[in-house]
Parts: sequence; structure tokens; C-alpha cells
Amino acid sequence: RSCGGIGESLGSGPYSRENAAHAIGYTNVNGQSGRIIAALVHYGLLTRNGNVYSYSDLLGRILFPRSAQDKINAIQEAVHNPKIFDILIRKYTGSALPLMLNNILIHDFDINKNVSSDLVINFKKTLDFAGLLKNGIVLDYEERAMLEDINKSFEYFPDNSKPDSIVIDKFQESHYETPPLPSGIIIVFPETLKTHFVLGDFSSEIKNLENKAQLLLEEKK
Repeated sequence: RSCGGIGESLGSGPYSRENAAHAIGYTNVNGQSGRIIAALVHYGLLTRNGNVYSYSDLLGRILFPRSAQDKINAIQEAVHNPKIFDILIRKYTGSALPLMLNNILIHDFDINKNVSSDLVINFKKTLDFAGLLKNGIVLDYEERAMLEDINKSFEYFPDNSKPDSIVIDKFQESHYETPPLPSGIIIVFPETLKTHFVLGDFSSEIKNLENKAQLLLEEKK
């Protein structure tokens, strides 16, 4: 919403901080408007040169995308621009975020205890908005894009045969498959989770999945 206000009111810029504050609905530069403008710079959506602002190419792709997918890609690229977000996404890609992530931020990243909880809330909301948090699992931009390419490849193979493509080969290099479960389900997981599968950390979840699959198969008989 803030980005749209700047784009509609001011165009690409350059413009002053005061004009940017007006464009996002504030009468002047205050604590709240200043934080929003700083956040837009932090995400790489605004560029700053001294006291002059312009909107970035990344923001241009969000406001005026070439396609719906281009807008999604630009949003997900923006999520990686804050350094702490990029570190956390890469650290937890393919796994669930720890319940005590706010304490981890305090101890491992020297984040002030007074802001760590708010940072976690903002991080989760941002990931969810960008489509990088699925069923509680963090999905990195590069991996999401690869999965989309694979899905598009299979659209041309109605018999579900596997196309001989570079995308599939690259995906398989960094992923593993479990042996087929009795129901026939095969679970594909990233290399970063290999140790967890070997140690049986997902045993209860896999058992529940298999039980559910068996019930559904029985209903279809």
C-alpha cells in the first residue's frame, strides 16, 4: 500500500523525504512515517542518495510487473534484502522456524531483547505474504523458483513421465527420496534435512501421513 502511494503520487522520483511521507498518507515526517520509509529502503524498494529518494527497479517490477509471476518474484527478492532476513531464510530453508527464534536472535545475532519478538513476528508475516512460508516450512526463493520450473515441465507430460531436463537434474542433485511407503507415497526432501530423516525426527509425521493415506485408499475401494 505504501509503495503504491509513492508510485501513484510521485512517480519514480527523485523526491524528498517529506514528499515520500505525504505519499504514504502522513502530513509530515514523524516516527511512524520515518520507520516506513526506512523499511522501504531496507527492502530495496526505495533508493536513497543523501536526502533524496527514488523508487528502485525492484519496486517498479512490483508496481508495474511484466506478469503476475514477475511481481511475485520481485516481492520474494525484496524479502532477502534485509540482511537478517536473508540469513534466517538460508539458515532455516526446508525446516520449520524454531519456537524460541526470538531467543536465538538475542544469543546468536546480538538482537536487542526488546525488539527480538517483534522482529520474529514481522519476519513470519513477511515470509507468509511473500509465499515463502508453507505449512510452517521456510521455502527459499531459489528453491521455490526451481519447484515452479519443475511443475511447469510436468504440465507437458500428462502421463507423468519424467522429462529429461537440466532443472530436474539440478533438483535431484540436492534432494533425496524415501523408499515408497506401503501406500505408494514417496517423500522428497532437501539435502539440508537428510540428517533429520536419518535420525527419525519425522517418524511420527510420516506415520500419520501413511495412516491418512491408507484410510483414503480404503474409502476409494
